[in-house]
Amino acid sequence: MHQITRHLSVDFDAGSSVLDMGRGARYLLTNSLFGSRLLCGDEDWETLATYREPREPGSSSLEERAIQARVLCPVDFRPSTSPLSERFKEVAVKLLKYRQVEPAESLVEVAAQVKEICGPSREYEGDTHYLWQDPRRLFYIMMDHMSAYLELELGTPQTADLDFRFAQQSLGRPERNGEFAQQLCTLHTSLDRVRHIQERFPAPAKFLTLGDDDLMSLALSRIPGYEVDVFEIDRSLVRFIKKRKPDTVRVFSRDLTNGLPAEFHHLYDAVLADPPYDAAGMSWFVRCCSQGLKRNSSSRLYLSTYPDLLESSEQFFEEFGKNGLDLKQTTRHFNRYPFPTETHDITSVGLRNLGYHPELVSVIMSVPYLYAHLFECEWLPGRL
Repeated sequence: MHQITRHLSVDFDAGSSVLDMGRGARYLLTNSLFGSRLLCGDEDWETLATYREPREPGSSSLEERAIQARVLCPVDFRPSTSPLSERFKEVAVKLLKYRQVEPAESLVEVAAQVKEICGPSREYEGDTHYLWQDPRRLFYIMMDHMSAYLELELGTPQTADLDFRFAQQSLGRPERNGEFAQQLCTLHTSLDRVRHIQERFPAPAKFLTLGDDDLMSLALSRIPGYEVDVFEIDRSLVRFIKKRKPDTVRVFSRDLTNGLPAEFHHLYDAVLADPPYDAAGMSWFVRCCSQGLKRNSSSRLYLSTYPDLLESSEQFFEEFGKNGLDLKQTTRHFNRYPFPTETHDITSVGLRNLGYHPELVSVIMSVPYLYAHLFECEWLPGRL
């Protein structure tokens, strides 16, 4: 039995665009974990969409190529190792033995040992951004991501109920805009959030997304009875969503600096957001989220972020209480984001400039994803 990989990403092949869809467009499907690729055409979507559920593979050339490219994977495929894990093991063991530390049996434990013994040999010079003020901070973050990769991507099922039509719907979305600190999560992450939300909110339900670079409005709108409002500042993203959305999605482009407009207060069963990294931005953003929630104990705020990357992780948690919210659940490393090239390059150079072992830096910077936690908050009546 085979199924679509949960690591699927889709894009147009060179020379194809949104204008070519349905008229001979060519698409590049990638398994983001292994980097393997499949080139296909308009006529292939229907066949691949049948693998949303596990099924015996057919014998067509497309299906054979999809299996070879790991776009379709056996449902029981659980890789115990990968080229990256083998590289990490080689470098980590070498460093530990040099420090006369006996390597642990588990690679996750080895990662913890490396995190403990490795440190910077000099101060960071140049950028005064808060992430560089502690020379160990980004190294610890990247080691945490390496540990997450070893725990979550190896020895675990590689397939999922991935709605291939949502993948098609997301084609041609604008590239990540660094000006707005956007991070584009994987298709599976967006759909997994929807499944998580469905467990609590049967239809009908009304949602608000503050920022929608993850296309949660389109993912949620695939559930009958769900209505979604979107506030998005990126004009190119606003145009894209408006072209792809059904009537159950409304898109607004407004400045939220002074809070959520009053006509949108207390309307939503749940609010979804990725807060800004800076402390000031995070404060008003959480306030906007709280303002949108219905005033009952069943309403929820879902925040996706990685606290150690925030300017003030302490303030992040304090903002909940200030805005009538109570943190009910944290799902660690729930969200996966393909590693942006510019972020990768800046971090690699910075860690090397701090004197971290260049081979180790090269390995830990090869993790395919940045991870973020999913925080679920409850509105507490009477808190405000």
